[in-house]
Amino acid sequence: MMTCYFDESGGSDLGWIYVCGYAASVAQWERFEIDWKILLAKYGVPYFHMKECSQFKGPFAKWKSNQSDRAYFLRDAASIIRMYVQHSFVSLISYEIFAEADKIYKFCEVFKTPFSLAGRVCIESAHEVISSEMEYIFEDGCPDKEGLIRSMTAFLPCRESPSFKPSRDVKSSDQWPNGRIGIIPIQAADFLAYESRKLLVDREKLKRGGTRFRKSLLALSKNVPLSLSLITPDMIDRICLEGGIERRP
Repeated sequence: MMTCYFDESGGSDLGWIYVCGYAASVAQWERFEIDWKILLAKYGVPYFHMKECSQFKGPFAKWKSNQSDRAYFLRDAASIIRMYVQHSFVSLISYEIFAEADKIYKFCEVFKTPFSLAGRVCIESAHEVISSEMEYIFEDGCPDKEGLIRSMTAFLPCRESPSFKPSRDVKSSDQWPNGRIGIIPIQAADFLAYESRKLLVDREKLKRGGTRFRKSLLALSKNVPLSLSLITPDMIDRICLEGGIERRP
């Protein structure tokens, strides 16, 4: 049994959206969780969230005055991820390409949002690589759960609906009287999603030689197979042809 954990990054403000994730066996994820909890305890943080970590927010504020500790933490986190995951997946699409596709095809009737398309493509990438039974779990705060669920049956081949879980513990509330337990492997997907987004943000600087690839991104990608799906107009034409998505009148 394999489990794929996914998270997203980007949005309409960036003009692109990413869905990123990792696949490993249930046993590998169990060992990952043990080492990850030890890592968090070692550095004195209750969870990992890359955006907060990069901006020195919340429990990561203590590293603002000593950024080397953050660098060591990210190095060790990447090492644990590489140790246990079998494969990584990244899919991305621009909002502009999605909008243009919907002018030609009945696209929003199948894929409600760019996120639901990127999420479905990421899942299909996992099925191409992994032959065993799979479960896919997305971060609960993703932008379009309903659209992603619908895409699993509105487009062939039909797939089981994913689960949606929080990446860290949620305190009790009116909605969740008993609180919720965070799913630690999603924190690894969050790391990959953030680094993928930063690569897009920094692309012009990279072209001009004004910056280098982030060490954390290089550390994550070392010796981990990657399936990258850049969703282009040609890919969308193929998806519509194979999936029977009709053209608009």
